[in-house]
This record gives sequence, C-alpha cells and structure tokens, in this order.
Amino acid sequence: MPPDATALFVLYGPVVLDLDWLSDDVPIVLVHNGGTEGPPAIDRQRRPVTDCFPATNVGFGAGVNIGLTEVQTGRVVLCNPDLTPRPEHWDFLARGPAHEVRTVPIDDRDGRATSVVNRYPTPLSHLLTGWRVGRVLRRGSWLRTTLSRLTGWTADHEALRATPEGIHPLADTWVSGALVSIDTARLRQVGGFDDEFFLYFEDVDLCRRLARTFPDAVLNVAPLDPAVHAVGGSATGHEARRQVELIRLSSAIVYAEGESGLGWRWATQLLRVRRRWLRR
Repeated sequence: MPPDATALFVLYGPVVLDLDWLSDDVPIVLVHNGGTEGPPAIDRQRRPVTDCFPATNVGFGAGVNIGLTEVQTGRVVLCNPDLTPRPEHWDFLARGPAHEVRTVPIDDRDGRATSVVNRYPTPLSHLLTGWRVGRVLRRGSWLRTTLSRLTGWTADHEALRATPEGIHPLADTWVSGALVSIDTARLRQVGGFDDEFFLYFEDVDLCRRLARTFPDAVLNVAPLDPAVHAVGGSATGHEARRQVELIRLSSAIVYAEGESGLGWRWATQLLRVRRRWLRR
C-alpha cells in the first residue's frame, strides 16, 4: 500500500536532513526558502522528492502553503529540518482519522522536554509573552507565581510540557508546528497558514482556525519516546537578536489583531508600544 502522508520541510540556508526515519517510498516536499539549493545528501533517484523554490524567504507558514500545492496524499507531516524523529514517529504521524491533528513529544538536545501542547493565549498572557516578562521575573518569585495564578501564564504551560501525551480538544489547546501531522483536505479548507505571519504564532493561529472550522478536531500526542530537536537556528549578536525579537513581536501583534474583544484591543496597542520602542 502506498504511503498516505507526505513529509514537508521548509528549509533556509544549507541544511543536512536526517531522513532515516522515513522509508524510501515516502513522498518528500522541500521548500527552499530564499532559493537555496537542495541538500546534496538526498538520493533523488531513490526517493520521491519535489523541490519548491520561492523567489525570496517567504517565512515558515507561507513556505508550507507553497509546498502544500504539491501534496497528493491524505495527510501532510510538517517537520523542522533540525529535528531527529524515528520510524515509530512516522508510523504514528502518517495515519489517523481526519479530525485528529497528531504530534509526538519532543526534547531538546539536552534531554529537556519542549512545549508541543499549549493553552491558547489570553489577552493578558499574550501581552506578558510579547513583552518577554518571563525573562525579567525569575522562576519562583512572588510576582511570577501571582501572575501565573491569575492568568495561567506559566502553570498550564508547565503542566502540559510535563505530560503532553493523550487526546486534547483543539478548541482548548494548540500544537507546535515543529512536527505535526494534519489532514490535507482540512488544511486546505482553512486556507493553510496565514501568510501574514512570517515566523512565530502561525501555528497558534492555524490551530485556532482549524478548531473553529471543525468542532470535532482534537490533538493526539503519541505515547512514544520523544524526538530530538537540535534547535539550530538561534540568532547571535545583539542586532540579530533584536531583529528576531521584532519578527516575533510583529507576529504577536498579527495574532492579537485577529482576536475580538476589548482585552485583545488593549493587548494589541500595548504590543505596538513595545515594537515602536524596539525599532528606535
């Protein structure tokens, strides 16, 4: 039986892909953001590979949308190029009913669990994240503990990080786009990712729209040993970090603008204040 899932990677710059977790017959779509050439390590005579070359770096979500036009299988599995999954992860991600969005636990290279399942932000928690308050308030401090109790800002986050396995209503939780399997038809029906997000928060927005369009949608996290995320794209240097922070903040503003209510309007305005300050 031919595979009913396609592995889709959005690449930027020179990368080395670990494809040992995929059998030779799995269709692969590579989106080379910025027009970079394909990794030479892939045996294209042996593997079914489709390459997409945007003229510029269009960002993660828009890159996925470009690759999605080439997908001909029932499910599409999005995978960061610096992840190292295993064959059992593919077996879980490559199948499942249409209403399930699937993922697996992920650890960083030091063996620490990363967040694959999170509660949707509230206006206040989103504002705290956008202002990077977590960098200022040390863990265990009175103010951080109080804010957590009032907003669920860190409490839910830590609880879901510790035990993510199982079924979660997509109406309540969103899944990281680092390694996720989605029904192709449903992803197309909601228009894929929102191109307004260059990077960051595009997975939050997508899950929210999937949940609103398909009330039966759930997130299924496999009870498997974690995949490993090398996290190879960290920016270095003050100016590079400032630019990354501006991208993150701009995406936070796009997300806030898409939500309704007075709290979200206030959050949008206060996030814009920080962006103006960073641009100075």
